[in-house]
Amino acid sequence: EVREEVKEEVREEVKEEVREEVKEEVREEVKEEAKQEEARQLIVRQLERRIGRVDRQLQERMTRLSVAQLENLALALLDFSDESDLLTWLQENSN
Repeated sequence: EVREEVKEEVREEVKEEVREEVKEEVREEVKEEAKQEEARQLIVRQLERRIGRVDRQLQERMTRLSVAQLENLALALLDFSDESDLLTWLQENSN
């Protein structure tokens, strides 16, 4: 009987540890997604100042970029003169 109680306690402890690990992974994933979205929104605003309105389809393509790709785009857009430059960059740098 004591053995079964100990087993149950261990199971509960393991379950709690797993729950905490999963929670932490989810928190990190949410943080990364938030960072990515903030970067994308900032870049869209910068692009609109640089080249004018950015087509919705191009904005959607940008949602698939990683944070590193968005950072590279933030630098590259300083040299853009029109939407075709953005399109070319996306074609060359998207997965």
